Amino acid sequence: MIITVIDTETTGLDLLNHEIIEIGIVQARIDPTRIVRTCRWEAKIKPRYIERASPVALKINGYSEEKWQDAMSQEHAIADIKSYIRTSNLLLGQNLIFDLRFINKMFNDNGEKLLKFPDYHDTKLMAEQLVYEGKLKRSSLDYLCEHYKIRNRGRPHTALADASRTLDVYKRLLKETNAVNLSSNKPYDPYGV
Repeated sequence: MIITVIDTETTGLDLLNHEIIEIGIVQARIDPTRIVRTCRWEAKIKPRYIERASPVALKINGYSEEKWQDAMSQEHAIADIKSYIRTSNLLLGQNLIFDLRFINKMFNDNGEKLLKFPDYHDTKLMAEQLVYEGKLKRSSLDYLCEHYKIRNRGRPHTALADASRTLDVYKRLLKETNAVNLSSNKPYDPYGV
């Protein structure tokens, strides 16, 4: 089974006005006894409407014109994203519905057919189960990494580093809780959107 961990960084939280500026993907193979990473991919994506960006989001993501000078166009990123998602049996993410909505928006904005996403597991939902039971205080990725003593590989709030951290958190959460199969038709949506 191939699991694909996805994380995006965006110019803000508003789906109508903001856009993806970075995506990180970690693919792993799950066999009966372990999860083994197989590949990692990341891309900075050139924003089309940087004037609409939230200054707070850009600061968190570390955006600068200089760092994004050689960024990939949305059109080129779409081909790679399609390839990774099509080879996946299961997606994984921290509040993944956020990322999937922005990916679909990018596809739609470029006249591409929307993707049919496979089922997914959400580490935020898994952690929320433990928050409800009083075993965790919060369900944020930063808190979970601190709680499970997962060290950062790269700067937090960069897409590839957060995708890697999400996979590490997932391995820990699987020992304490059940993963629920979610789909883009029946998503886990902590914001009720």
